[in-house]
Amino acid sequence: MSRGLDLAKAALWRERLARWEAAGVKTAEFCLAEGVSRPSFYAWRRKLGLSMPRSAQPAGRGVFQQVFVATPTVSAHLPGGVRIDVSAHDEQSLRMVVDALVRSTRRTDSGATTC
Repeated sequence: MSRGLDLAKAALWRERLARWEAAGVKTAEFCLAEGVSRPSFYAWRRKLGLSMPRSAQPAGRGVFQQVFVATPTVSAHLPGGVRIDVSAHDEQSLRMVVDALVRSTRRTDSGATTC
């Protein structure tokens, strides 16, 4: 026979977890004050589907944050709103873009028009 969730205990733990949420104290301090073990605290939080971290908890403190690692890029902003971004790790492409920009600048300086 499977053991169901004790509704009275579940109600008690919901109230207890709400107090913890409102108190804004560390879990260890709260459990000591309530006279409950931390393993019980975490087990009931999980049982009641409240395993998400406290909303008031500052980012980076026990919470994984999504991180995007950006490859360094070189950006060239051209007349007419054209922008060229080239990965700084792609040396060949970077050289091609810089050479083209230098050639374009030389043509413009000599009086020729460019697109």
